[in-house]
Amino acid sequence: MVSIRIATIDDVQTISLIHALSWKEAYKNTFSQEFLSSIQNDRWVPFFTEHLQNQRFETALLFEDGKATACITYGKSRDESLVDFAEIISLYVLPEYWSQK
Repeated sequence: MVSIRIATIDDVQTISLIHALSWKEAYKNTFSQEFLSSIQNDRWVPFFTEHLQNQRFETALLFEDGKATACITYGKSRDESLVDFAEIISLYVLPEYWSQK
């Protein structure tokens, strides 16, 4: 079963983990292995804590069979010339769920 819900402050560890694992796989031919290995699973916790508390952006989590497998962060455009627009800030999926239907 697939479900989606808006993230809360209680989800920042999960969101950060999804980002970290995705980075390590997606960028393995772009960044050095040393750099990717240095990425901690909680690297994005401060970012998401701040932005969810301040309601600057929203994040939604996708669950498959109760497991968080993806997240999307979105909000009003950060470009001051596009005040009537929205922006997808990030979209990450756990690597083991890539290319699935």
